[in-house]
Amino acid sequence: MTISVETLRVATTQPSRMTVRPLGEVIDFRNEIVHPKDRPQGPVTFVGLEHIESNTGVRLGADLIQLEEMTGRRARFSKGDIVYGYLRPYLNKVWIAEFDGICSVD
Repeated sequence: MTISVETLRVATTQPSRMTVRPLGEVIDFRNEIVHPKDRPQGPVTFVGLEHIESNTGVRLGADLIQLEEMTGRRARFSKGDIVYGYLRPYLNKVWIAEFDGICSVD
């Protein structure tokens, strides 16, 4: 899952006006999927759950892949998005993207 961080910044910069609201009201969810059937082409950086350290937000690596060789669907993220791995939420794998790329849909 990826989330645009810009709205989150606005919500947290005015603490005197803080109110409890559902997360979906203060952030924009991105749901852009890259699918092999769409025949995407070219190189792209892939960040998977194995590339994000638990509880720290530190990216440990990434893979450069060719979109035309991709075998399954992937989520697209943009620089500044919050990338959150929800497959095993207790691992707390979350990262603020430093570049545009794709990640697993988990």
